[in-house]
Amino acid sequence: MNTHHGHTQAQVPNVHELARDDARCGYSQDTARAARMVRVIKACATVLFAEREESLELGAYLRSGLIEAIDELTHEVGCELDALSEAIIAGKKLW
Repeated sequence: MNTHHGHTQAQVPNVHELARDDARCGYSQDTARAARMVRVIKACATVLFAEREESLELGAYLRSGLIEAIDELTHEVGCELDALSEAIIAGKKLW
């Protein structure tokens, strides 16, 4: 987040930078989406794991939102991997 004149603004994700990150990690286009989702799951889990009464206390809505995000993304990663597996088995290229 950027702060400007005392206001907090959310940064818009740079899609090109995300694609470059995927390329630097060596992921093919077929696996890049699943890799991004796994990184988001890791980020959500890190925030939940960092919660400590003395340093970081999440509100109930934020905590439940992060847990729901992890649940949804985990399901999506599973679906993505299933589709990739089926394509590999069928000998088809996805892109």
